[in-house]
Amino acid sequence: MFTKMLAFGAVLFNVACGAGTSQERLSPYQGTPLDAGSPLLCRSNKSASGGFWRDLRQVDEGARFGPQPETTWRVTIEDDIAEVVRFSGATKTLEEPQYFTVGMTSGGLLLTYNRSAFESSQIVTIDPRTSSFVYSTQHVGQFHNRASIFYGTCYAYP
Repeated sequence: MFTKMLAFGAVLFNVACGAGTSQERLSPYQGTPLDAGSPLLCRSNKSASGGFWRDLRQVDEGARFGPQPETTWRVTIEDDIAEVVRFSGATKTLEEPQYFTVGMTSGGLLLTYNRSAFESSQIVTIDPRTSSFVYSTQHVGQFHNRASIFYGTCYAYP
């Protein structure tokens, strides 16, 4: 079963990056353990997207990855609900709070966005042992059918 899932993941990656193209960037990461119960600031200036982009003339498929203006998420967890506030991009525009359901996995926290119709799905994963986090969103809209991730580090927020 794992072999089939791994092969399927490789196919998806090749579709996103172009047939026969394989790109991988790995670098050492060392985070610090997070204290339970503290609000968190999670920061990222790294992202990747894959899927389809459309304009008036054509549809393009592919993947984009690289550095982005830093985005910060403030995550406050109370019981099984997380309030997440995003400060986006270069201007650090403060966005409205969003509410996620908190779940646990064998590796840490799984926050799932309680979305309304026509909103993108969103998931945040946080590994409290290493302070690493991944934010992902997937959506099909007027001009795209894509999935995007941001990844970075969380810190305790006093």
